[in-house]
Amino acid sequence: MMGDLDEKEEQIAKEFLEEINAIRRQSNSSPISWKDAVKFCMARKFDKERAIELQKNHSEVWVRERLININPCREDVRKELVSGKLTILDSRDANGAAIALFTARFHNPLASSRNVTLQSLVYQLDAALDSVETQRNGLVFVYDMTDSKFSNFDYELSAKILDLLKGSFPAKLKKVLIVLAPLWFKAPFKILRLFLKEKLQERVYTVDDIEILQHIAATSLPTHLGGVHTVDHMSWLQRCLLLQRVPDPAMQAFFDKAEPPNYITSKFAAHAANVAAMIGVNKTSHDANHHSHNAHTAPPSNPPSSPPPPSFRAPDTPPPAVPERFADEIPDILSLPPSWKDADPTESVFPSAIENMMTAGEQLQAACTLGKRGLVSEYMKIKSLAHPHSFVNSRLPINGGKNRYSDVLCSDYTRVILDTDSKDAGDYINANHVNSYRQKRGLHLLSGTSS
Repeated sequence: MMGDLDEKEEQIAKEFLEEINAIRRQSNSSPISWKDAVKFCMARKFDKERAIELQKNHSEVWVRERLININPCREDVRKELVSGKLTILDSRDANGAAIALFTARFHNPLASSRNVTLQSLVYQLDAALDSVETQRNGLVFVYDMTDSKFSNFDYELSAKILDLLKGSFPAKLKKVLIVLAPLWFKAPFKILRLFLKEKLQERVYTVDDIEILQHIAATSLPTHLGGVHTVDHMSWLQRCLLLQRVPDPAMQAFFDKAEPPNYITSKFAAHAANVAAMIGVNKTSHDANHHSHNAHTAPPSNPPSSPPPPSFRAPDTPPPAVPERFADEIPDILSLPPSWKDADPTESVFPSAIENMMTAGEQLQAACTLGKRGLVSEYMKIKSLAHPHSFVNSRLPINGGKNRYSDVLCSDYTRVILDTDSKDAGDYINANHVNSYRQKRGLHLLSGTSS
């Protein structure tokens, strides 16, 4: 570590280490290491007094928020880590700063405590700060609000993260980029800004998926933010464990139970499969909780047969006759083109929704049995399912200006494709085909720009 410092920096770090350990001895606290001393000095550009203040704040916050001796193999911390909510990209910005990505839509305040979320964040940031380059060039924190809802937002947690990053964590916070913030976020964000120091306010930016390219190059951004970089969260976690020198049995247990986060399974399925095979990630959540990835289990027996689901098709009886006075006004459904009359009214992008549909009485009984916690848990499982559609065209930078709202996108499967010869204008419009009565794709829903 000394080889990375010049003589002046090394001298300041030595003085800092001597003074801060003298202060810590007065309170019967254990001394900090040379490695940690350099981190605090780097974070404050080798201003010794500011580095001492930072270390004091660090100690107070770490005790208050219970961030000392984080155990990544503890069940609640492990689940938080493998959720993919926070990850460190293995790319940097143009100035060499590390990039931390927090995906807001993966956060459920009801299912994860603030303390556990902070532990996951600090554990990964500590690992990122093991790099001297990160210590020198700092950190860019990307808060991705793509497709997030108000239920994903925790005002107090956001304030804690900002306070921790700027006031007590030994890293240079270069920027905070809030990406695709929805309309409902503007009010709490204005309040939050009031409590930020002026210098930090200047480093917080709200950007869309085009403006973010002014801060971070596409080669360093993940694909869902308009870049070309592939996120490999599970490999990053493996690196964290190796850096923290977790004993091998604990590390093995960690990966035996790990499941790839949502965006990996949906966008990078093939790549995630290779990662899972390499590190022993079990894809089945039930097996993951009870078996090692080396264990061999017998195939499940066939489940007992259940009665077929009720049919929702119209009965094979002729429709009632249309009164003569309306005969000229109402078209005969039987004379409509095949694309109308052959359409299946039960067709759904989620066929299982029809197959497993309950009666009103059954649904009421299930809700009473599950209770509030059970319903929330069931909702989160459904929400975590990979969506069958993609939104690549809607998120392309060239099409960003054609969307009225940043969180109202067109599915690549249902979008309306314009018939145009203009290469500059492209074939994109924020409009979707939707099914009408017994006609597939019979209507268009348009949500273009206000102009």
